[in-house]
Amino acid sequence: MTHSTDDIEFLVYNDSTNFAHMRENHANVKAFPSVPPLDIQLAHGPLWYSSPGNHSLDPKDGILLPHSDMLDELPERLDWFEVPLATNLYAGSVPSLIHINGDKSLLNDWWPSMWYHPYSRALVRRYIRSTQTRQAAQAAAAGGQTWWDMRGGRGGVWTDNGIWMSWGEVCKKTEDEVFQDGKGKWGREEGSRKVVNYFGTVMIDDEDDGDD
Repeated sequence: MTHSTDDIEFLVYNDSTNFAHMRENHANVKAFPSVPPLDIQLAHGPLWYSSPGNHSLDPKDGILLPHSDMLDELPERLDWFEVPLATNLYAGSVPSLIHINGDKSLLNDWWPSMWYHPYSRALVRRYIRSTQTRQAAQAAAAGGQTWWDMRGGRGGVWTDNGIWMSWGEVCKKTEDEVFQDGKGKWGREEGSRKVVNYFGTVMIDDEDDGDD
């Protein structure tokens, strides 16, 4: 995207004010896109795949992040016309992936504009608490085309040494930069507590020195 960043705008397709502003800034675009590409129009809504998350408070269920009405809330209905989509105004296309070359300041400028950004904390929390059954079934159905890690783990990474690291460990103290929602430290939004994952590792600890 080194030479095409000026061609990209985040369009909210059902927002007439947003459209008027963009048209004014790009008066030289002859065929200004008025609707998202057809494949996006025909796709499920932005949040259709987000798990409601396990609401259990029983530690036997391995729930690391108890359900919270404040932190897990997502819109009941949301379609692609209502969210900002990075659109190449000249091609009329919406890229599924954006790789920034050249001016790296765009990483900070564009991150808050991503359609999922307002819901990112809730999406991560729900994903961590969600079941793997659906994804595992789809991976099995795909056969050799899909690799599935039978070790499990949600919302984190496995290291080369076979050690599981949760989102809270990998991205510790980056909440302000990642979520930008003012809701506080990951796992401590509604007060401190001690949480141990099902691999036996302490994820959140009230006595964690230097974390305040």
